[in-house]
Amino acid sequence: MILWELPQETIDTQDGPKPRIISSEYTASIGKKATLRSVLESWRGKPFTADELNGFDLKNIIGANCQLNIVHKQGKADPSKTYARIQSVVPLVKGMPPVKPINETLHYTIPDEGTITPPTNIPEWIASKIVASEEYKDRNNGGVHTEASTSSLDNDEGAF
Repeated sequence: MILWELPQETIDTQDGPKPRIISSEYTASIGKKATLRSVLESWRGKPFTADELNGFDLKNIIGANCQLNIVHKQGKADPSKTYARIQSVVPLVKGMPPVKPINETLHYTIPDEGTITPPTNIPEWIASKIVASEEYKDRNNGGVHTEASTSSLDNDEGAF
């Protein structure tokens, strides 16, 4: 899952206005036909070279600026709801000044071994997705959620 901060669009929270967040989920693959690779190449404005693919770390996109084309679609199951979907991700227009993230930047990866504990400083809806994952269920006593930790959480800013 990749989350983008929309600093010009805010929502009111208990702590005051915060930038709106939009997300999209991808399979963790940068293979030739992978959607994630296509999105990253569009974001960069150029295809990856073989050398770039070999050394690519998804943490490199943290804090990287882009433009999003967001399409609003009516819900199929509930036509009264409208959903925002990211249609495309492209680089900033030449000369457009970059913006710094307002919220704390985060990187979380489910560990390869051991029990899985969602970090405490992520939104509940994301923690729920982690707890619902097959990996979590397989390694956490059938999915019983105990306490959260930040053992697999990095607070990083990356270069793209």
